[in-house]
Amino acid sequence: ATGNGTSYQWQYNYADISGATSTTFYAKNDGYYRVATTNSSGCVSYSNDVYVAVYSVTQPYLKAIGNTTFCTGDSVRLECTNINKNKMTWYKNGTAMPGITDSVLYIKDSGVYYVNLKNGICTKNSTSVTVKVNETPTAFLQAGGKTTFCTGDSVLLTAYTSTGYTHTWYKDGSVMTGVNGNTYYAKQTGKYQVKTSLSSCFAMTLEISVTVNQVPDT
Repeated sequence: ATGNGTSYQWQYNYADISGATSTTFYAKNDGYYRVATTNSSGCVSYSNDVYVAVYSVTQPYLKAIGNTTFCTGDSVRLECTNINKNKMTWYKNGTAMPGITDSVLYIKDSGVYYVNLKNGICTKNSTSVTVKVNETPTAFLQAGGKTTFCTGDSVLLTAYTSTGYTHTWYKDGSVMTGVNGNTYYAKQTGKYQVKTSLSSCFAMTLEISVTVNQVPDT
């Protein structure tokens, strides 16, 4: 308030505010404010009304339901609570994810995720959740020839490999000890399969059935 008045009285929604008699007043609540100025002659004048809008926003809470480190093809559930009626925006690596209005997301990609709530000019961010998705290796097994043959012959089985891949061979569902590479010469009847691993992720190949016929006695 400014002017040549000798006293001031601030009003909130047209009622005097107790103790508010200085030239300034800090408004903290929604409503209409004005100041009554009384001059030395006892005349009172009122300022124009000023409407103050006070916005509040709740603190969002983001949590992961499940492991946040997993293999390609899996996902983790992220759930945001304490939203109330605020506008919600999901963020990945600092960039808004448009069009998502659900409080629950199933995340399949690596990134840093958080939720922003907004009400008017007020905003609050949740804590962030970091998701790491490890690559699932390609698992493929092929035979280099016929898989049905006579005793004494063999067939070359080759599992797809790449940098960092390791291989565990199976015959009829049991681990074949001592076989660690990506190739194997099968000489016995059975169903062969390979577990291909990359760090903590793995995939199983399809089985290849090998049939070895007994050579008849002569």
